[in-house]
Amino acid sequence: MPELWNAAGQAMFASRIRAVLKGHEDAVLSATFSPDGRKLVTASEDQTARLWDAASGTVIAVLKGHTHGVGSAAFSSDGSRVLTVSSRKTAVWDTATGTEIASFEDHDLILTSGRFSPDGNRVLIASYEGTFLWSAETGTTFAELKDSGWVRSAAFSDDGTRVVTASGSAEANASAVWDAVTGSKIANLEGHIDVVNSATFSSDGSRVVTASRDKTARLWDAVTGTEIAVLRGHDRSVGSASFSFDGSTVVTESEDKTARLWDAATTAEIAALEGHTDVVNSAAFSPDGSRVVTASRDKTARLWDAATGTEIAVLRGHDRSVGSASFSFDGSRVVTASWDKTARVWDAATGTLIADLKGHKGFVRGAAFSSDGNRLVTASRDETARLWDAVTGNAIAVMKGHIGAVLSAAFSPDGSRIVTTSQDDTARLWDAATGTDIAVLNGHMDQVSSAAFSPDGSRLLTTSGSFLGSADGDNTARVWDADSGKEIALLGHPPN
Repeated sequence: MPELWNAAGQAMFASRIRAVLKGHEDAVLSATFSPDGRKLVTASEDQTARLWDAASGTVIAVLKGHTHGVGSAAFSSDGSRVLTVSSRKTAVWDTATGTEIASFEDHDLILTSGRFSPDGNRVLIASYEGTFLWSAETGTTFAELKDSGWVRSAAFSDDGTRVVTASGSAEANASAVWDAVTGSKIANLEGHIDVVNSATFSSDGSRVVTASRDKTARLWDAVTGTEIAVLRGHDRSVGSASFSFDGSTVVTESEDKTARLWDAATTAEIAALEGHTDVVNSAAFSPDGSRVVTASRDKTARLWDAATGTEIAVLRGHDRSVGSASFSFDGSRVVTASWDKTARVWDAATGTLIADLKGHKGFVRGAAFSSDGNRLVTASRDETARLWDAVTGNAIAVMKGHIGAVLSAAFSPDGSRIVTTSQDDTARLWDAATGTDIAVLNGHMDQVSSAAFSPDGSRLLTTSGSFLGSADGDNTARVWDADSGKEIALLGHPPN
């Protein structure tokens, strides 16, 4: 039976129990507080959910109607409704009366989870056969997003009008281009024969480059979805591919311990960047396109001449794998993030170490400069992001709030805000001057793996999904208003 505890107490001491919630006749599978903390809802194998007064432990209502065990129950953001999910039915209930308002029932589907949209008007229902958007008011299904794969990568076009996503499922193997305002699909990018790891627009928005576990990268027409070229040369999975800022060159990085440069017009290979002794984790151009920096599991980052492929410098000093490396906006410095729990700032001309950013208690997943180059933000497995002075290496603020590893962090184009993503299924907006939490972006049903601002800073794009791309994961990208934190569009990934 569920027990209600004093929040300051320890579960092992019976004297701390405030109430025992009795009534269910089988295992209780979940228990959740309402947003204001005054009510509780529990879900049980006995095919019911129950509403309780959190102060007294008195039952308010028994929510009957399911014919299978109720696996989960959750409140809407305003606390006025509850959503319950069993394997065959999802229902919305009025929390004042316990009355069923709407239901979704399909005996041909096995339902796995459900969640309200932030505004409470929609419900996202996941099943093994697909994902459905459903009206919480009428019970009408208005969109079916058959997400057979994890949305592994998503990026805005430079004008902010479109989004490109990459599927992380071997069954889908597709990228797609979407309208960033309406969420409607513009084109499918079909051709890879294994998981698509990344997808990125060229700066003029006319092309997309994708990278895949099938050992290739591919160039596409971003309007029609037509395949332009296949970039072959790597002999293991290609982790990412990106254009130089002028669109003339593409860089790819791979598990084969190399990065490669390609002519984006002729698709000919320009150079193989060879020297790393382990998997290359990332590759990025300098702003002027003259150099590339790579990061590797071999504990180094390396600087390369983008015209010739010649190695310029090896950045040594990290004690464990270097997960990412990127240039400052003026190209004068490089920041690296490592599993050794530090980030480091380097002179991009000489490879000399400028600053060692120490303070995280878990490995650093990523690091990024602000647009003016004066600050850095780092994301760590220790559930925090940290703001640093990029010149002195001094810590400015610790951003606490996530309850899972922080997977990425990035500045808005004007440097006033920071977005972080986490394994706690949320993204968060922060004031970049003070490190204060501004908004929590709730809606994803799995870890939020990445986030990026639109070029004008007005919108945010997040991607989510479990590592294995399971059917009950989120497997979506979402577009948000960067000021209010309100969800604008949900982008799914239908199978081929």
